[in-house]
Amino acid sequence: RADPGPIVLVVAPTRELAVQISDEAEKLLKHSASNPQLPGGLRSCCFYGGGKKFEQLRKFTFDGSHICVATPGRLIDFCKEGKVSLKRVTYFCLDEADRMLDFGFSGDMDALSAAIRPERQTVFFSATWPKEVQALACRLCTDADGPVTIRVGRGGGADAAGRAAAEDGGDGELLAREGITQQVVVVDFPDEQRPWDKQDEVKKNVLDKHIKDVMAQDDSKMIIFVNQKHFADELSTKLWDEGVYVDAIHGGKQQERRLAILNSFRKGETRLLIATDVIGRGLDIPKVSHVVIYNMNGVEDYIHRIGRTGRGKDGKGHALVFFEHAPAAPDSAKELIAVLEKSKQPVPPELVRIAEEVASGKRAARDGGSW
Repeated sequence: RADPGPIVLVVAPTRELAVQISDEAEKLLKHSASNPQLPGGLRSCCFYGGGKKFEQLRKFTFDGSHICVATPGRLIDFCKEGKVSLKRVTYFCLDEADRMLDFGFSGDMDALSAAIRPERQTVFFSATWPKEVQALACRLCTDADGPVTIRVGRGGGADAAGRAAAEDGGDGELLAREGITQQVVVVDFPDEQRPWDKQDEVKKNVLDKHIKDVMAQDDSKMIIFVNQKHFADELSTKLWDEGVYVDAIHGGKQQERRLAILNSFRKGETRLLIATDVIGRGLDIPKVSHVVIYNMNGVEDYIHRIGRTGRGKDGKGHALVFFEHAPAAPDSAKELIAVLEKSKQPVPPELVRIAEEVASGKRAARDGGSW
């Protein structure tokens, strides 16, 4: 062959997701070695930032690769350096397309698309389908008729199109995965002089009891999502000192350590994991029975995070979320209520009260945007 580049390109937003996809590809490709028409079988490679460039390129150069799984930054670096060519790519896949836009990779997607032949199949996988992702899909689609939309699940559930778009490009609705029991704890003390102190106290007390109850179940496995790396480490240390076998994973840890932590959790050697959004989307971790969202960022992230559970044979899971009103996202209560109602989950009266106060303007005046 004249060009050593891959035929299949899969782009993912994070290192962990790229490695997971590559590992799954290797399991499938090993069966191709027995095909006499494919000497050596089909081969894959994985490029991601944080890994050693030399080792990644050595596998690609010496073994050759039909399938390349990569994060955008590292792949573009290799292309600019002339180490990798995308001219042979005929299958271009973008996984977690919405998250890549969140990370600011829109320009990178355009650059990669321009380096790939127009005679190709382009596939998007996205748990949500906002207008920004729809626009990117239309922009990268080489078919004059535009992209075909396939929705999987309950009208486009959390695994396939949480914000499901109709074929005419409608926004659709955010829907949670079926089988997940959603428990919302509203933490709201607007009349307190220092409300955040009271909120933290309540959250920590509820969380402590929840952890003890869940960890008392032999077959349980739980992820606690937090926003800050230092808090993930602090909580992990506190629980460890209390005799709980726990680990924390976040972007501040070395890549090798992060992969080791994930593997330990997947195998069940660790049953409790404190995590930032580094594993909030895309990763398939089996048998997670419980998810806790300590800091709720928004309804779309909520859908993704609770989707880490309910992946067992029975499809059942439990999600506990702490809801705190944020003036920067005043409609969060209303949006969460819609998700709960469509999932036939109980809606706390306090959540309804916050939504009503925001709608009437009372909540905005009370909070004053100072929190």
